[in-house]
Amino acid sequence: MTEKVLEFNTHYKKRWYDNHSKLMHAIHMLKPLKGKALDEIVIELKNIICRHDTDLIDRYFMAFPLKPFKRRWYDKDPYLWIVINSLRFADQDTLEDVIEFISNRYSVTSG
Repeated sequence: MTEKVLEFNTHYKKRWYDNHSKLMHAIHMLKPLKGKALDEIVIELKNIICRHDTDLIDRYFMAFPLKPFKRRWYDKDPYLWIVINSLRFADQDTLEDVIEFISNRYSVTSG
C-alpha cells in the first residue's frame, strides 16, 4: 500500500505548481468553469500578472511548453494556457494575489 501511495505522489508532483499547494488548489478551482465565467477570471488573472510585471508574459512566452501530446485541461484555452504558464515565472507577491483573487472569485461564482 505504501508503495502505491509513493508511486502516485511521485507521479503527481510533476507539474511546476504542485509544490505550491495553495496555487495548485486555486488552479484546480478553475477547471470546472466554462464560458463567460472563465473568460472574466482569465482576463483578471492577466491583469494581476501585468500589474506586478508588465513584461512577464512577453519575456517568458517562448519558454512555455508547446508539447501537443501532453495537453492539460488548461492547455485547450490559449488565454488560460498563457496565464497559467506565466505564473510559473511570477514572483511570490503575484502568486499570492492570484490565489486570493481565485479563492474570492470562485466562492462568489460557485455559491
